[in-house]
Amino acid sequence: MEDQDGYTALEQWRKRGAAGSPPSSPGAAVGSGFPEPRGVPTTAPPHRPRCLLGALTAALALSLVLCVSWWVAERAQPEATSGWGNTSLGPPCASLDGTFRELRRILCPLREAEGCRLCPVGWMLGRTKCYWVSERMNSWHGSREDCGDRGAAMAMPWDKDELDSLNETLRKPTRHFWIGLSVPAPGMGWTWVNGSRPDWSRFPQDLGEGPGACGALKGDRIDPRACDTGLQWICQTESARI
Repeated sequence: MEDQDGYTALEQWRKRGAAGSPPSSPGAAVGSGFPEPRGVPTTAPPHRPRCLLGALTAALALSLVLCVSWWVAERAQPEATSGWGNTSLGPPCASLDGTFRELRRILCPLREAEGCRLCPVGWMLGRTKCYWVSERMNSWHGSREDCGDRGAAMAMPWDKDELDSLNETLRKPTRHFWIGLSVPAPGMGWTWVNGSRPDWSRFPQDLGEGPGACGALKGDRIDPRACDTGLQWICQTESARI
């Protein structure tokens, strides 16, 4: 009887203790007194192509540094004791040459197995030059400043052939585009942005003095326009041969 009364009292005490205990957290781990951490971002798996491109770029940069260092060291040595004049590349440069071969294999078309020319992203290749065409309007001086900010210059088609090549690259535009030609000061005549003068015998027309002081390309012609006119513009830079 005493055993039965003791069991009944123990059972009542257990039930009261269970009813008075705080509810467990939804995020609590089973068997632990602490809730699971929330809001911890999971680590996304690395993007393999980006990693490969970064590794290739790093390898190319390292090979270039080693090659230049080797070249400078060779130049500093007397000719009799250095490998200067030897047509074979040193070990660092051989590594760089192998990197370039791999880049040519990946980036160049098969018909240009000996190498090709590349332009920055968003630029168009025209012969040996890369061209970038704006989508907005600007004055001639504002356009020149923008090209400089891009590490480039305004387009300078030197002759009729280059003018035609630029026209084909732009797919025969029907609008005017600022190029790097202007009259810097009254009486100076037309001048390219690099300071040279155009050879008008190589162009289909002579601008003369014209009503404007800046040159704009339209199709296969260069027309004089007022420099503060808002037009699209063309920047150019040299392509990279690999």
